[in-house]
Amino acid sequence: MPQVVPGVYLPPDNVEKAHEAESSYYMDFYIQSALFSMEKLMSSKPEITGDMNKVQYYHYYTDHLLFALGQISNRFVLKKNEKELYKKRKEQNRMNFDFSDEKYPLLSSKRARNVLEHIDERDMDTILEDGSVGGFNLIDIEADEKFVRIISKERIRYLYSLNLQRNEIWLYDRKNDATIDISLEKLEEELQSLSYSVRCFIDMIKSY
Repeated sequence: MPQVVPGVYLPPDNVEKAHEAESSYYMDFYIQSALFSMEKLMSSKPEITGDMNKVQYYHYYTDHLLFALGQISNRFVLKKNEKELYKKRKEQNRMNFDFSDEKYPLLSSKRARNVLEHIDERDMDTILEDGSVGGFNLIDIEADEKFVRIISKERIRYLYSLNLQRNEIWLYDRKNDATIDISLEKLEEELQSLSYSVRCFIDMIKSY
């Protein structure tokens, strides 16, 4: 009888509880992964080791944060032509974890993750159409004012930035010609709220 969530052991014939436990485990895992990445991004003393430079360090944890957000939204957000089984599970997740688009606007959106998934293609478009290379950009307290002004003004050329002066992630969606600004403070609030709901649900399924 395997343990899939701390304190939850599954008999082989309990399919519903298996779904609940699997969803709870991964929700908790990705929420904690996102919060861990945010802690690294917001730290006043980043632990940069090995040959990794400062920009690579922040790029690494920003990528991991957005990946975790994508995995979380995958458990709640319906896709076009979603199979009925997956639709049912997502609707169940929304009910079990008290999730709604209104309560979790940042976690409900897959736009940021979609931009990141296609960043190589979008960078190529930027090179071919604008003759410039955006890549990942870091705006921190040491950033040159001219650099910050250019990034802020020409978002179409700079698709992916971490702005630590404003505690925001900046993305540009070339496909839809739209900017995406993610507040780290608001995101943390949503993650902490969802974490509480998930932990409460885990405590509940331990009892039956």
